[in-house]
Amino acid sequence: MTGQPQPVFADFYRGDDSWYEHTIVKGRAPAGAGEIVAGPAFLTQRGLKLGDRVTLELNGREITATVVGQLIEVNARALEITWDCFAQLAPDVHATEYTVR
Repeated sequence: MTGQPQPVFADFYRGDDSWYEHTIVKGRAPAGAGEIVAGPAFLTQRGLKLGDRVTLELNGREITATVVGQLIEVNARALEITWDCFAQLAPDVHATEYTVR
């Protein structure tokens, strides 16, 4: 995230997102590119709330994203975002790890 002194980690996902039904406590799950969710510690540490816009940067590419949901709790240094956003940030990079639910 631009303007942040610490690195931010991200989990990019695609496919079935029904598991969000049990993990979102405010707002909603990301519905497409440009939408992110994060836990309360991540949001509080960065002074963010639902509806705020942030700029994500990876290897010189930037996209703007909106905070649309708050998760119950996850890594305080990580956010979750759709695969569509990853494709915009790193079009030539492929996933190195998969989680099957």
